[in-house]
Amino acid sequence: MLHIHHANRFETLTALLLARLGRGPADVFAAEQLIVPSTAVRRALTLAIAEHRGVCTQVQFSYLAQWLWQQMGRCVPGVPAQSPYAPPVLAWRVHAALCNAEFVATHPRLARYLQCADEVMRFDLARRSAGLLDQLLTYRTDWLAAWSAGRSALPGPAEASVDEAWQAALWRRCSAELAGQSPPPLDLLAQFGRALEGYADLSGLPGLPDLPQAAHVFALPTMAPLHVGLLQQLGRRVDVHVYVLNPCREYWFELVAPRQLSHLAARGRDQGHEVGNRLLAAWGRQTQSHIDTLVGSAGETALDDSHFQPHPGTTLLARLQNSVLDLVELEAGSVDLADDDRSIELHVCHSLTRELEVLHDYLLGLFSAAEAAGAPLQPGQVLVVTPDIEAAAPFIDAVFSTTPAPRRIPYTVTGRASSHAGGPADVFLALLSLAASRCLASDVLAVLQQAPVARRFGLDAGQLQQVHQAMQASGMRWALDAGHRASYALPAESRHTLGDGMARLFLGYASPDAATEPFNGLLPAGHAEGSQATWLGALQVFIEALASLRGALAQPHLPPAWEALLSRTLDDFMQGEGDELDELRELRAVLHDLATTMQRGGVAQPVAAAVVRAALEQLLDDPARGGVPTGRVTFSSMSSLRNLPYAVVCAIGLNDGAFPSADRPQEFDLMARHPRRGDRQRRSDERNLFLDLLLAARHSVYLSHCGRSVRDNAPLPPSVLVSELLEVLVPAIASDPDSPAALARARQRLVVEHPLQAFALDAYTPGPEPRIRGYDDDIARALRASLQAAALPASPGAVATPSRASIDGPDGADDEPADADPGDDDPPSAEPLAPFFRAPLPPPDATWREVPLPRLAEFLRNPSRSLLRRRLDLALHRDEDTLEDDEPLLPDWPGRSALAERLLPALLRGDDAPAVQQLARAGTEWPGGVLGDALLAKELGVLTHFAQQLREA
Repeated sequence: MLHIHHANRFETLTALLLARLGRGPADVFAAEQLIVPSTAVRRALTLAIAEHRGVCTQVQFSYLAQWLWQQMGRCVPGVPAQSPYAPPVLAWRVHAALCNAEFVATHPRLARYLQCADEVMRFDLARRSAGLLDQLLTYRTDWLAAWSAGRSALPGPAEASVDEAWQAALWRRCSAELAGQSPPPLDLLAQFGRALEGYADLSGLPGLPDLPQAAHVFALPTMAPLHVGLLQQLGRRVDVHVYVLNPCREYWFELVAPRQLSHLAARGRDQGHEVGNRLLAAWGRQTQSHIDTLVGSAGETALDDSHFQPHPGTTLLARLQNSVLDLVELEAGSVDLADDDRSIELHVCHSLTRELEVLHDYLLGLFSAAEAAGAPLQPGQVLVVTPDIEAAAPFIDAVFSTTPAPRRIPYTVTGRASSHAGGPADVFLALLSLAASRCLASDVLAVLQQAPVARRFGLDAGQLQQVHQAMQASGMRWALDAGHRASYALPAESRHTLGDGMARLFLGYASPDAATEPFNGLLPAGHAEGSQATWLGALQVFIEALASLRGALAQPHLPPAWEALLSRTLDDFMQGEGDELDELRELRAVLHDLATTMQRGGVAQPVAAAVVRAALEQLLDDPARGGVPTGRVTFSSMSSLRNLPYAVVCAIGLNDGAFPSADRPQEFDLMARHPRRGDRQRRSDERNLFLDLLLAARHSVYLSHCGRSVRDNAPLPPSVLVSELLEVLVPAIASDPDSPAALARARQRLVVEHPLQAFALDAYTPGPEPRIRGYDDDIARALRASLQAAALPASPGAVATPSRASIDGPDGADDEPADADPGDDDPPSAEPLAPFFRAPLPPPDATWREVPLPRLAEFLRNPSRSLLRRRLDLALHRDEDTLEDDEPLLPDWPGRSALAERLLPALLRGDDAPAVQQLARAGTEWPGGVLGDALLAKELGVLTHFAQQLREA
């Protein structure tokens, strides 16, 4: 029997699930079948089951499509354990078709695109086409049936179906290839239905399929009509329990937005439709279609029960959630907002960094207030989502990981793509890219500096700094050797390659420090000595291994050879410790999955390295891995932790165009051109996701966006979803909805404008807006000191400048009385700044009476720096010199200085011209060749003339 359980709260559905799982199957060795939508829900249910039972065991978690395929395999003979139509597997068959010149030539539109495509572009098209075929297999089985029969499935003229032609041919080709491995999918569905019907009539007889006794489908945000039909068929033999998150207890399946209702009324098609709650009508279309399809397809064979619970509070968030639950509108002026009600707020900042700084202060205040109220809030009860977690992750670490211990909030960034998370997977992909590239010096050093790679070659931080200096001194720029350089259709010149630089470094190791003469046309560099030069051997081993890897990647290989090569590369270049060991094991598993997927995809021809790297990155970034809930403040993407309840839900980066995203369907997506009810649409999905986030919050919702330009403070609009939310909430809390002034005051209750800088004075002084309060002790002390300094007289007889307000510490106490009018908005910086030296420095000691020539040169070069360093012992930080990646084709000032320093002694000694030219060509200032010889001759002429003048003087 198919049982459908409705509830508006995740906790209610979890309780229903735990109650039914507690009954257990008749066979103690049979695992409970639990179908979940994501890794996050799986983790949450695992913890809930463990807490309820004491341990989570004998529970098999699956995803719906995979589980249904397994059940079909139990009823229909000849079905493989895993679907050959899964997009990662099907992509390789599509890729083989796109590499077939005969197949491509028969489809002009496809041929025009592929004639300018490289290998990676071809594989990317194959991957996207495989995803579309998978969607067609789920949502458009009638199209596939028509294509299999050689007919067109779309209406319209022939010129409008050029994309249908090559996709239909692609489907027929893939189906023919898979005919011997699995029954055709359309025949498989029919055989599965007949098998269930037959076995249902012959219940208890031999040959009964080994189906589970019960299955639980938990909180899926959407299900395709095909999957719903399969669940209905299984319900004839198996107890299938579907747990549905339904935000509304009323019948709302004919609910439409007001604009859509007007559109229908103009055409006389508005009968049976209503508006109800406009946020639910505008944002809940995906859930509406999902539940309608589920209930409608189940028919009379399903049992339907509901468990709805209103929010027990009286806050604005509670009123909003209950209005959705009861399908009523929040009427204008119907909410009397309490003074301390901060359950829904929008914070307006100038940048993403300021959003995170404001969020950090907000959470500190929230934790402090909860603890003072006797109901402590745990960090694990706070969820922070953002539309682009990859772009936000570095800023999150910069803000939340740099605070001192008293103000530190434990946090985790989860759900990031493995190829961008900075772990071993990211390093491994960078290594593969480096071996297939020009091997720029900066890229070589960047990979070598990664912890797993440096550990593998025995290099510590000090030795890596020596490697950096040596690579710079030896003139390394790009290319492994002359042959590598020649592969780019350039002269086979070894100057400025890694090989040339290593030869100079080894020559410097073998030569005394005073050696200045070239050996075999090379000048020594680095001058590494003794046992302190172990880094030199490690660098040589790394470059040799890199050259070997480059040679291996230059040739295409079959899947088993790729798995062996990539695993060997992992051993040769990386050594993990701590948490990296688990990540390396996972990376090895992904490498095995890649080879297995390629073999299941029928790869029979060697595959190029660029394609394998693209496929590996796709597997590492699989969204199914997703984020998981943690015991800390959890940062994730918008959808990773969907539907999970949290006390506080924060959404940052809600800028206009960022969410809902502006991504458009692919131009050859036939489903997007001909949509049907029940199709998944990205914009509807993201709107429904925002509604789910609002309904998942139990205490408060925090929203923020970049609402001011960092350049000119011009206002910037938020996401359209935020605007729609404010259009409902502002009139609802206004004392007089017809008064513009009342509406403006109501908007100020919900929208908080923050200053540009975190050290703004308004954030640390008493004022009418306590919600912008800062909690940084260092900033508070600095502002207090600046106001005290501004209050001191700038010179004898000057009048002290009063401070404009007191500076509050994080505890909220006034540390200084207000000496000025609080309404004065003139910043204290209007007064002259205090001098750097308030009193004369003491006279120097006797050693300053004798000034060496180098110290005099240092002073003349930069007097201020010399004063600070010699008299105050202040060493100003200087950024280390970066490695150059381009050889100097023209002489620059450092190059000319180095050349002059090397050649002038020889010219002054009167060495012959050939010796001087040989000494000049042995340097690394710029490459040789015709251009180099001409420039060298010019520089030699200038230096010769200068040396002659010195001799005459």
